[in-house]
Amino acid sequence: MEYNLADLFESVVDVVPDREALVCLDLPGTGAERRLTYAELDAAANRIAHHLIGAGIGPGEHLGL
Repeated sequence: MEYNLADLFESVVDVVPDREALVCLDLPGTGAERRLTYAELDAAANRIAHHLIGAGIGPGEHLGL
């Protein structure tokens, strides 16, 4: 069985959804931090994926950010 990064991430979300996954400066220079759990990060990624699918971008297509 092959795994990709998305499959591994989903496995982590299933096991520890409330653990912090991302901590970053919200406003550089202010010291304000933004923290997301694995479940919150997964939900945000799913929202972006659904938006891209709605815009006609499918699996295997290239996207510049």
